[in-house]
Order: sequence, then C-alpha cells, then structure tokens
Amino acid sequence: MTLIVTAACAPQAASTPPLSRLTISELDALYDALLAAEDAIASKTNSPRIRGTALHEYLSARFEGIATEIDLVVAELRGRRPSDRWASHERAHRLIMHACRCGESPADIADLAHDLSRPETH
Repeated sequence: MTLIVTAACAPQAASTPPLSRLTISELDALYDALLAAEDAIASKTNSPRIRGTALHEYLSARFEGIATEIDLVVAELRGRRPSDRWASHERAHRLIMHACRCGESPADIADLAHDLSRPETH
C-alpha cells in the first residue's frame, strides 16, 4: 500500500507584513524577487516533461498567485511614487512572459526585449 501525501503540495499561506509597512526599497526588492519567481515558474510550467501533471497544475496556480502579488506591489508603488516607470516595466515584462508562454523562439523573444528596452518616442 502506497501512502500519497497531498498536503505537502498545497500552497502555504505565508505570514507577510502588509505592503504599507514596507519601505520603497523593500517594495522594489520584493518586486524583483517576485518577477524572478514568476520567470522561474513559467520556465518549468512550459517544460514538456511536466505538462499535464499535478505539478503543472500546482505551478500554474502559483504562477497566478505571484502575478496577483506583483499587481499588488505595483499598485502600492504607484500609490507612493506615481511614475510611468512601473507601468512601462510591468507592460514589457508581461509582453515578454506572454511570448514565452506562447512558445516564441528565443531569437524572437530577444528581439521583443530589445525593442521594449528602447525609450519611447512620441
């Protein structure tokens, strides 16, 4: 008889301080960490080795949770320091992540990242 433990895979609610208690530097660091986590999860979620598995479902749910956390951090930063920087950075990141999830080639993703890094001209 094999015992299967599913509780170990359940998302754990972390005890985190409210975003309003974090400094802007801490929010910047949290934003960077969440983007890195989102990128790491996206790369694993797209792996053919885990597609259709319970791990794929778990990672997909975590990806959505992290995306929500990023939105909350960005909203807090915008509220304290209104700036186009966060809007354009978030938009660029989302476009690149979308291209990754859609299976674009690395060369196309690099071209997109290069295009998005150029200053906007009006």
